[in-house]
Amino acid sequence: MTTRTVVQFSHLAIEEEARMQRALAMRSMMRAAGKWLRGRFHTTRAAELA
Repeated sequence: MTTRTVVQFSHLAIEEEARMQRALAMRSMMRAAGKWLRGRFHTTRAAELA
């Protein structure tokens, strides 16, 4: 392996890592948004029924 292929490989690994991190962040954001929406929906329903 030449130095150049090593550099290219590590760059690819870093890109892959960044992609994984973004996907993870998106998933947790979606989960938080879903929880928030559900919470809002339940409080509105409770207020309507009261």
